Amino acid sequence: YGLTEACASSDGKATPPSLLSSGAMSAQSSRAAKRRRLESEGRLAKQVERNAEDMRASLEDLHESLATMGDIVVVVEGDHETKRFPCVSALLASASRPLAAMLFGSMCALVPREDGKSELRLHGTEPWCFDQLLRYIHGRSITLDVDIAVHLHHVADYYEVLPLRDSCCAFLLDAIRPHNCCHLFARSHDVHCEPLAERCIDFLTLAFPSVVEQDVDFPHLDPAVLATVLARDELVCMGEFAVFEAILQWYSSKSSVKKYVALPELLRLLRWHMISEEKRTKALEQLNKLRPPRMHAGCAEPGADAELEFARRVDVAEVVAAAIACEDGRTRHTRWGKLVGHSPHDGSTSPRVLDEHELICTKDYMVGRSRKTDIRVGQNAPMPYISSQHFRIYHDIRWPEQPLLCNAARVSNAPQPELEPWLEDLSQNGTFVNDELIGRNNKRRLQDGDRIELVFARGANRPQVPAPPSTFPYYTFCAASATGEGGSDAAAKSAGTHNKGGG
Repeated sequence: YGLTEACASSDGKATPPSLLSSGAMSAQSSRAAKRRRLESEGRLAKQVERNAEDMRASLEDLHESLATMGDIVVVVEGDHETKRFPCVSALLASASRPLAAMLFGSMCALVPREDGKSELRLHGTEPWCFDQLLRYIHGRSITLDVDIAVHLHHVADYYEVLPLRDSCCAFLLDAIRPHNCCHLFARSHDVHCEPLAERCIDFLTLAFPSVVEQDVDFPHLDPAVLATVLARDELVCMGEFAVFEAILQWYSSKSSVKKYVALPELLRLLRWHMISEEKRTKALEQLNKLRPPRMHAGCAEPGADAELEFARRVDVAEVVAAAIACEDGRTRHTRWGKLVGHSPHDGSTSPRVLDEHELICTKDYMVGRSRKTDIRVGQNAPMPYISSQHFRIYHDIRWPEQPLLCNAARVSNAPQPELEPWLEDLSQNGTFVNDELIGRNNKRRLQDGDRIELVFARGANRPQVPAPPSTFPYYTFCAASATGEGGSDAAAKSAGTHNKGGG
């Protein structure tokens, strides 16, 4: 810098200014080329990261090598056995906040050992549960069933391994069936899974007859829970007298003073105006025979004596008589729709209504040629176009698309579960809904006003042509109202008798 006329070379001779200018220009050109190359390389830059599958494979390999690569030993003391697990402390801490506090935080409970590895003792966790938890943390798959999911939900919730907790919760929500609903409800409180408790109550409401019949734990249901279900207008039942019989079954199967004291409140929740006069008389006769159960000697339950004294003063039949007099007219969900049969449309006359079938909430309906079907059609046709069991209509519970999991905030106006009508095609020659072939063993959700045709589809949007001799009645599905269709026990009984002589 600052040299304008000459520059001394290594041999002491002066360099001509013309040569200096040429060298400086060459250096500037080289720097500019380098700058352009760096800018070009900058435009081509991209971020790269480790493949998720490769990371999982490394974690799985680490799980296999914990005996040599683990830096701590976790001693898990269960109720019946104690087991030692070599572990990597940093990995445990990254997956669980409570474990991080026990390993590196203010709750540090590590105990040094002679071999240089520290030891952490965990109480109140079964070793097999911790083993499954460790497998999950290391990216390995674990197999869930109902019992395993209940235990792992509790452990994952305690150690705040939240993805595992929510996976167990989602599995349990889908695992509810009529035979285990009350059992899972009881377990939901043991493991503090509120979404499971809510789902069980909803399931009990919409599948009440099936749960009463199949779940051996129904008699163990807490009176307050049963009262919650009985108070709902959405309760699905064959008829109100069937609900009364379910209450008596709940009480008689495992009677207790607590249940006897709760009976008046439960019986007040019945819709007595939906029960015929004859069945009301029968119900009162059964209630007059009830007496408080005897208290076993040495019973140490708090308040048991007071409950027994109160139970002796309760006249259940008198309470029911008062409830009948004060009935408010509320109904139940006893119907899920109606199937209306129409005569074939031949283009010359308007179709006429042949029959109507009330669809009871406690059953599904088979339509076909056989005598064993609920709705018989096509038995008089010259050719067996109609299958013995042509199609089936039934209802299933539609749950909200996004179930409430343990870490989700509750929404007051969240969508509620409801009964949803479906059709299953079982025929060889086809069942059509609104001119669309369903196909054998396929299913379709039904909407209010759907037109159901057998073998031949002749929708109103098609050109009118003479009907061939082999056409059959078609049906229209009419959905029940969103709030449920009420009905008396007499109406339920008449709805259970179907027309067996369709054309």
